[in-house]
Order: sequence, then C-alpha cells, then structure tokens
Amino acid sequence: MKPGLMVVIMGLFVTACSGSSKVDPTPADQRQEQLRQQKDCADPQWKASHLGIWYNVCRDNKAL
Repeated sequence: MKPGLMVVIMGLFVTACSGSSKVDPTPADQRQEQLRQQKDCADPQWKASHLGIWYNVCRDNKAL
C-alpha cells in the first residue's frame, strides 16, 4: 500500500472517531452548575485566583 494512501485512510479513521456527540445536560445538572457558580462567585479566594473567569462569568453586567 502506498504511504500517501495510508495517511489518507488513517486521517479518515481519526476524524470519524473524534466526532463529538454532546448530550444536553439535564435540569438537575444545570441546577448543580448554577449552585457551584454562585458559590465560586461569592468566594473571595476563588475570585482572587480566577479573576479572568470571575470577570467574565460573575461580574454584574447591568452596570455597563
């Protein structure tokens, strides 16, 4: 088998196996995520160590 053809076949296998099939989160999972986010956003130590995330996720955008 030619090396170029082998590379093409390997590429097809990799792309076929790497497809993402995301499952929508359940309402319980979404609620847990909301509670964790509220807890993290209220924690000053978490804010200090994750300021970039805090700024994008926790900051009140109403002031803008």
